[in-house]
Amino acid sequence: MERVKSKSFYNPLATLCDTVPQFNRAIPSILLKKSTGDLIHEAYLNGSICKYRDMYLFAYRTDQRPWCTQPRIHIVQVDETLIPISNNITLTVATNKQAWRVDYTGQCNADSGQRAEDPRLVVVGDDLFIFWTDGFKLYYGQLDLVIDNNNKVVDASIRQVYTPKPPYVEELLMDPKYDGREKNWTPFDRDGQLWIIYCFEPFICCRLRDGVITETVRHDDVFLNWKHGFVKGGTPAILWKDNEYITIFHSSIRDKTGINYYYAGALTFDQETLKPTQVSRYPIIAPYPDSDCKRPNTSYVIFPCGLLMQDDLLLISYGYNDHTVKVHASSRKAIDYNLGEVSDRLHIRHTDYNLGEVSDRLHIRHTVPELHNPVPPPIDSAPSELLTNLYHP
Repeated sequence: MERVKSKSFYNPLATLCDTVPQFNRAIPSILLKKSTGDLIHEAYLNGSICKYRDMYLFAYRTDQRPWCTQPRIHIVQVDETLIPISNNITLTVATNKQAWRVDYTGQCNADSGQRAEDPRLVVVGDDLFIFWTDGFKLYYGQLDLVIDNNNKVVDASIRQVYTPKPPYVEELLMDPKYDGREKNWTPFDRDGQLWIIYCFEPFICCRLRDGVITETVRHDDVFLNWKHGFVKGGTPAILWKDNEYITIFHSSIRDKTGINYYYAGALTFDQETLKPTQVSRYPIIAPYPDSDCKRPNTSYVIFPCGLLMQDDLLLISYGYNDHTVKVHASSRKAIDYNLGEVSDRLHIRHTDYNLGEVSDRLHIRHTVPELHNPVPPPIDSAPSELLTNLYHP
């Protein structure tokens, strides 16, 4: 077990994270894709794990100097300890650098026509889907796998690529910080249909079918009592209790010197109403020292993309500092301990951090088309066999 220690680069608001146990292990980059065509990959980041049928799959992004000019996404089969066991397959996609907002003026260094970032794998019914972004908008498609007689993935391709137009959310369009980029939708399976969380405040979920939003559920005035920046999407949501989903989101805070500090927390919501039910009282993953950094630490990035439940463990795959893919393991007991109950108090934004609650006005629109010092979470005295295999080789 590794406990986080205070460092000078920590945001002062994150000092409580000294008490949060963090189990983190890097996916061995030597076993991942070394090159694609003329590109020699230097960084492996923002990986997504999932279980599809009886196989474990891992999708990830690569990058190289000059950074963020020609990112690529890949998929590989892994074993139960998340070690790659098949060939790494590059997924070829066609993209461009047009954003949905016409007045968006940002640039992304280069327009390679094949740039792809931050994959997320999600199983919907019997089908496997992958989401990714070109840095400006979201794409998704169903994955077709070629499997040999040894049950190994030997090839993969995307059957049909969709670029769904985002829903109209006036609050976002009026926000001067919103620049039109769409990067962090949260996919999930709801009764065999593909849904996404589009944003968290207000909490908006949409059903996707053939690249079109066909249904929207919106809970207005949802306030997440989260003290570590604006909440953004992260891992696909999965069912973890009866009729309740869980997803791991990310947020960030910028200090006076311009450095961003990222954090990850959990949010749960009801399967039937799609209403938020609980939110983390303190971060699950917080910035921590990492000597294996190949890029300047202008930000301390924690970017969750995958969530897998194994027995009593939740495994969270995430990118760290834009150069490594790591896996964080936490017991269900520890995650549950971290979650705060929902409050239905009207028009109240809670400020007492130890409450960790979600507040809303119970006003739902359903349309078609269109901390104190928190007590550390309990640690199991006898870690499971999987935890031992993952973190104590």
